[in-house]
This record gives sequence, structure tokens and C-alpha cells, in this order.
Amino acid sequence: MRKLNLNIPETWKGLRKKELKYIGFLYNQQIDESEFLAYAFIYLSGLKIMSRRMHYSYLTGENLQWFKVKGEKPFLLSTVQIAEHAEAVRYLLKIDEVNPIRWLRGRRVCHPRLFGVPLRQYLTMENFFQAYAHTKEERYLDQLIASAYHFPWQKFSDEKVQKRAKAFKGLSLATKMTVFLFYGGVRVYLKKEYPKLFTESTGSEPPDMKRQFRTILRSLNKGNIAENDRILNADVHDALAELDALMQEQEEQKRRNKKK
Repeated sequence: MRKLNLNIPETWKGLRKKELKYIGFLYNQQIDESEFLAYAFIYLSGLKIMSRRMHYSYLTGENLQWFKVKGEKPFLLSTVQIAEHAEAVRYLLKIDEVNPIRWLRGRRVCHPRLFGVPLRQYLTMENFFQAYAHTKEERYLDQLIASAYHFPWQKFSDEKVQKRAKAFKGLSLATKMTVFLFYGGVRVYLKKEYPKLFTESTGSEPPDMKRQFRTILRSLNKGNIAENDRILNADVHDALAELDALMQEQEEQKRRNKKK
């Protein structure tokens, strides 16, 4: 039996720029799980389809297709074999942290774990991430990118996101989707860091982002709205850590009340 050595990234962070773009492209296609895995495996493994024509094996009863990989002679693989090997990329069905594309249109991405990012920038990214997730309107991807990328000398301004989004309008949808995947990975990280604060959402209705943001501000300003601007400019991790601690205190207070 012929053996092939195929090098496939084992984690999201193992994806290179070109590979991340392709996975972003797949995420935007209307294909089922098995197709997604098959296409991802073929691309990431470096397999090249020599012919779209399928060959039926009367011996095994399987459909076969000719493939080639660099440094090897052409060979046949069955659809069953592809499906079996595609299990190696099943992790791609669940978004995780990625290494984002560092520069887009001359703008640099924020820290992959939002270190040094103000709360207002995080809230803006969350808003446009949710907007695209529930509407699939591409303009929200442009605004998400404008929230995550800016010139190194530029200070983030939520008021200028709409204007700055125009610079990213001409990017391919696959490239835009890498930013959606990147921020999706950021959310995974934040859920691990602040487990009390982030809970799994149920239902398909889009969240009321304005209400959520107001709740965050009320929790942090303790009734003093004059503090809002300072809070929004505070480091996002400082703000989320405080909110997480408040949630913990509330849970402990509820447990104490039940014992009385």
C-alpha cells in the first residue's frame, strides 16, 4: 500500500495567511459539514485534483479521483478515504484563536488578545461582529475591520469607524472573513479568561447590544455617568476583570442569602 506524508496544520494558530484566507472563504460558502472538511483537507494538505472526473471501482464499489502532491506521482483516492483523512481538520468547525493577518491596507491589527485595547474599541468590535453574524451584510465586516485595524500612529475613535471602513471595502470577502474568524477566536479567549462574565447564548435572536453596553457601563460607573468616558477609555482587560469579579460577588451573595 502506498504511503504519503502530508503536513497539515493541527490548530487554528498553525494556519498561515493564505490558508486562513481559504478557510475564511469556506466559512462563507453554503456547504455542508462533510464538504467543508473535504475541501479544507485537500487544500491544507497540498493535494491537487488532477481531474474532476470520478472513476467507479467495480472492485470496491467506491468512487475514485486522481490526485497529485508535490514530489509524488499521481494517485487515486476514494471519496471514503478523503472523508476519513478529512477528520484531521475537524477542529476547524469550531472557531478558536488564530494568528490574524497583521496588516491590511497599511493598517495594523490590534493585539490578538486585546492587550492595550480600550474598552470602547472592544465594544465596537463586538457590535459589528454580532451584526455580521446575524445579518451577513458585508458592510458590517468592513466596520469590524475598521475597528480592529488602524495606522500605528492613529488613536482609536468609534466615531470614525464608518469613515475608516471605506478603506477596506475593496478587500476580498475571504480576506474580510479572516477578521471575523480572528475576532471569533478573541471571544473564545475572553470566555476562558472571564468565565463568570461570558455565558453561552441561547436562541437565534440577535442580542440587544445597546442594552448590553448600558448594563456594562452601569455596573462599572456605579451610578456616576460622569465616569463613562474614563471607563470607555480604560484597558478592556481591567474592565472585564472588574465585571467578572462583580459577577462572582453577586453569586456569592446569592448563596449566602439562600443559607439564611
